[in-house]
Amino acid sequence: MKKKILFVIPNLLVGGAEKSLVNLLHELDYSTYEVHVFMMAKTGLFISHLPKDVIVLPESSAFQIFSKRFPIALITFLLEGKFELFWNKIRFTFFNRTIKNPILAEQKSWKFLKYFFDSFPQKYDVAIGYLEKNANYIVADCVKSEKKIGYIHTDYKSMGMFPEYDRPVFKKLDYIITISEGCVQTLKNIFPQFEKKIQLITNISSPKTIFELAAVPIKEKLMRLSIISLGRLTALKNFDLAINTAAVLIDRGYDFEWNIIGEGEDRELLEKLIVSKKLTGIVKLLGLKENPYPYIANSLLYVHPSKFEGKSIAIDEAKILQKPIVTTNFPTVYDQIVHGETGLISDMNATALADEIEKLMNDENLRNKFANNLSKEKWGIEQEVEKFYQLIES
Repeated sequence: MKKKILFVIPNLLVGGAEKSLVNLLHELDYSTYEVHVFMMAKTGLFISHLPKDVIVLPESSAFQIFSKRFPIALITFLLEGKFELFWNKIRFTFFNRTIKNPILAEQKSWKFLKYFFDSFPQKYDVAIGYLEKNANYIVADCVKSEKKIGYIHTDYKSMGMFPEYDRPVFKKLDYIITISEGCVQTLKNIFPQFEKKIQLITNISSPKTIFELAAVPIKEKLMRLSIISLGRLTALKNFDLAINTAAVLIDRGYDFEWNIIGEGEDRELLEKLIVSKKLTGIVKLLGLKENPYPYIANSLLYVHPSKFEGKSIAIDEAKILQKPIVTTNFPTVYDQIVHGETGLISDMNATALADEIEKLMNDENLRNKFANNLSKEKWGIEQEVEKFYQLIES
């Protein structure tokens, strides 16, 4: 009999954790495991990239109604006689409208949201929440499984999560996996009682696949001085810093373009900032790209302006493509970049970031040095997959 494994994730939109999950799923042995994936909302470009052996579960019917406009959801629950769901929808909405901190709201309102995920009839050998907060909460509270594992894909402290809401969840998990040494230490500092549960498995990136996809031609002809960045258009990814940095470089007389691949709720704000800084046609928001790798490969530099990360898959992908990298100095970046050897790490302000970008623009020898050093890095996919097997089999 095959072991049954369930992965839970909010969706498969383009993001680091989502990409890491798809990469991991491509490495699993489907002669040994029956793999199910549950998404809170069955959406995202990466759905089409799932291995054919993966069984995608239907969405929760209760959550589908919950996700409708507030009055429609309430009327539907009333008509169906689901009075508990009716009241929990009201309570959830009240909490989310009165708590201004969205992270606190998500953590605190789980006690109402959990009633909309009771649709897991079968028992699993292993259930895995592949993202912090709701995915882990679903596994802890709503899934029947012999073994339960949760993932934290970010720097817990920098993200500003509230430990008092995760302690009872982590108590129900057998393992808590995170993705960098810095993230491991942060979790151990915050949750010393769960130290033995906390394990390191880095994100899975496939150099072979990335090189193949990077060779696909693109329609756009990029400038010689072309900068590329990847990430969701959210405050945490800090693309307003990228735009302000571009303005500094323009003031210094550089002729370049800065392409940003990603989508998110900050698009309108960033578009207005681009216009106000007179950077139209210089900083370009390209939206989502199913294959971003040719853009990285054909750019001069990769720049990552993020406020914090767990372990950035985008940085790893730029490293695999041996692209000179400039990144901001968020706490866990030192797990990925050695300043002056495999990239440059900048203070988190526009002048400092422009200074580091300028160094690489003007110094071909430095760019070649970084590319050469990056070409020698080992990625150890097999080792990380083996660590995953050991946890689910232990």
